[in-house]
Amino acid sequence: DFQELEEKLHPNFDLMNLNEFMKVCTLNEFSSKLSRKVSPQSSRKVTYFNLSDAIYEMASELHAIKDSLIFKKCWTNQVQELSREDTDEDDTENSKEKKENYTLDHVHSKIYQSCYSRYKELYSSLKSGEMLLEEVDIVFEVCKGKYKHLNKDLDIMCKIDPSDDRKWIKGRVAQIKEYHNYHLVMDSAKIIMDIKSALCPEGDFSILEKLNEVKSKTKNLNCIDAAFVRAKDTLKDMTDQRNECLQVLSQSENFIKWVKKELKDIKELKVFVDLASISAGENDQDVHRVAFFHDAVLGYSSLLYGLKQDSDFKNVMDSLPTLWKALENDKDLPEKLKDTARHLSWLKTVRETHGSVEYSSLSLATSFNERGVYTITRNQKR
Repeated sequence: DFQELEEKLHPNFDLMNLNEFMKVCTLNEFSSKLSRKVSPQSSRKVTYFNLSDAIYEMASELHAIKDSLIFKKCWTNQVQELSREDTDEDDTENSKEKKENYTLDHVHSKIYQSCYSRYKELYSSLKSGEMLLEEVDIVFEVCKGKYKHLNKDLDIMCKIDPSDDRKWIKGRVAQIKEYHNYHLVMDSAKIIMDIKSALCPEGDFSILEKLNEVKSKTKNLNCIDAAFVRAKDTLKDMTDQRNECLQVLSQSENFIKWVKKELKDIKELKVFVDLASISAGENDQDVHRVAFFHDAVLGYSSLLYGLKQDSDFKNVMDSLPTLWKALENDKDLPEKLKDTARHLSWLKTVRETHGSVEYSSLSLATSFNERGVYTITRNQKR
């Protein structure tokens, strides 16, 4: 209920006497205050609005931070909380009649004090970097992609403490931005860890542990450090298409184990494909299975045959450019692997059907074709 205050805002203040508007003092009184080192400000109090000292203090503090989006969010949250409390209390048909009008004193005691205390808590936790990530999600959700505005907002926040040099703001905004962009590599980090489990379980992937720490919202902003940024930047080139490509491989663990056990290298792959082609004959479905198998294993070969049990994170990342080139040449590579993994039992049957002698013979013939020398002569008559 600000009706009385609003009415006092309408007069033309230029036509008012000074002593009607504020407390005045004589020059002698003013000089006396200066000699006694009493602030002259105490003699300049506006009395026209008939406000208490607490309300004047509130007005002064509000004027300093009135443009802060963070403070406005605190204010909105406090008002909504009070509204919920009123709703819980007012459960009768005449609840509207029981609602009280809010005067400035009510605003000060029920909204402003809690709101300003909360704002100062946010300031302290931000400046120290100890704000929890779960709180960052709530407070700075509206600031995503608006980091110039955030920088301005934190500058306004520093008015709480006039002695603040504001040097911490740039680093804190950078941390919040890195945290907001974390979701872009979160899926990639998980998929790489799945690849580790499937292909190199003994490898060192500690660099990704920094990224995984952030999943726990109980960590604070200080965990967004240089190590976190380095880890995130290593995955910055991961697209949705590349994530899917790796995810399909990580989900084909049984297929991976079988291929690495039965086919030691690309040479053996070629031999098996020849045998499988014999088994397929003219059956179109089986011919397609063989073709898909060949393309899938060859496309993923940099990981299937390039990584060992103890390969580390760097080894995995070094093997990816070859896979990305294969994916660029064949967009259906993940689907081919998926289809091949579904027909693993058929591949096992083909492998069992052609015994070791037949397999060794074809392998030997392949070696002759690659490195052997054929001598063609006329049959000599006896």
